Amino acid sequence: MSGFGGSPPQPSYHRPASQRSHGDLIQVRPGTHSPVKALLLSLLCCCILGQVYNKQLLKAIVLFVAVTVLGFATNGAIVLAAYILLPLDAYFVAARLNRGEAVSQWQWF
Repeated sequence: MSGFGGSPPQPSYHRPASQRSHGDLIQVRPGTHSPVKALLLSLLCCCILGQVYNKQLLKAIVLFVAVTVLGFATNGAIVLAAYILLPLDAYFVAARLNRGEAVSQWQWF
């Protein structure tokens, strides 16, 4: 069947920084980002250092403020949930970065 000029272009999930259309993507060289380090940083200090290590600074700031405010409102119950979820999030986002995948500033797990 003529009329179709060839196969459609394939999407690129690993675009270099010079080809990104938005500044919200984070990407590092494969094999250079440690998921274990992100997990340990998150466990050791404020539950958000893992997000900072993953270059998700704005996400870390919003999470810190939210957990602090909600911690007072819930008598600390949200802090326990954050202590479980945020290190896991840091680990899985770091694993994606370690594989060379681009992640957004707000991406979870």
